Amino acid sequence: MVFPTERTPKILIISSDTGGGHRSAAAAIVAGVQKFFEGESYTVRVVKAIEESHHLTARLVQLYNWILRNRQHWMKYFYWCMNRVRPETREFFHKRCVGYVANLFERWCPHIVVSVHPLTQHIFARVLKELKLAEHIPLVSVVTPASKFACDRSS
Repeated sequence: MVFPTERTPKILIISSDTGGGHRSAAAAIVAGVQKFFEGESYTVRVVKAIEESHHLTARLVQLYNWILRNRQHWMKYFYWCMNRVRPETREFFHKRCVGYVANLFERWCPHIVVSVHPLTQHIFARVLKELKLAEHIPLVSVVTPASKFACDRSS
């Protein structure tokens, strides 16, 4: 693995299309970076990590969005299930998503990773450690009102 050494900052933003809050947070960060680096060279990439990493996790996103649009009163059961299963900490999901995450780091080599979705921190932190990049590439978690529930459950 090559550590990021370029002078042009490369920022990887991890998001998901689960509701609009995560997209809004990612867009706000992109806008802030554009303003901060105005006239300078930088690269920002926003990925929908949950949807893009594996077809099973993409299905979970589809289910979440369907419930959110069509059966909002079922959301408490969905959250209850997610709290019980904790897919972000399960080896089953890690094995299915690790290739996608490792490929992001190896092909794109970001200087910093910013997560705006609470279910992505575990796998990205673990892959950074496994690739021996944790001390070279910081992982920043952005907590929004949309992700507060998920953060509360892990305390």
